[in-house]
Formats: sequence, C-alpha cells, structure tokens
Amino acid sequence: MGYERIRVSEDIEIIKLSKNAYVHVSVSEMPPFGNVSSNGLIYIIDKEAFLFDTPITERQTAVLIKYIS
Repeated sequence: MGYERIRVSEDIEIIKLSKNAYVHVSVSEMPPFGNVSSNGLIYIIDKEAFLFDTPITERQTAVLIKYIS
C-alpha cells in the first residue's frame, strides 16, 4: 500500500498518512555531512493545522506554512 505524496517544493514533500495526519519531509545541505533529511507531523482537524517540528531552515518553514495555509 502506497501513501499519497505531495511535492510542496524542490526540497519539501508531504506524505498523507490518514485523513488528518501527514508527515512533512525536507532535505537541507548540512556541510560536511551533505544532504540531511528532517521530518515532522502535520495534524489537521476542523480547518486548523497543527505543525509538530519544523524543517531545518527558516525558508523551508515559511514555504511549508504558506502551503498549509
């Protein structure tokens, strides 16, 4: 069974787990380690979204919040 994947930007993806729960996955360059992924949870209920943990960069966080809005 595959999960629905939503490409938000080049470095952010959302994976739908259920009607209300989503995982966000972002990738950032972290020298000297290279690309590092980060994830968190988005929970939506009654037209409100709760964001648990944010992407690594402020730019990615702003992009994700704008998309969720």
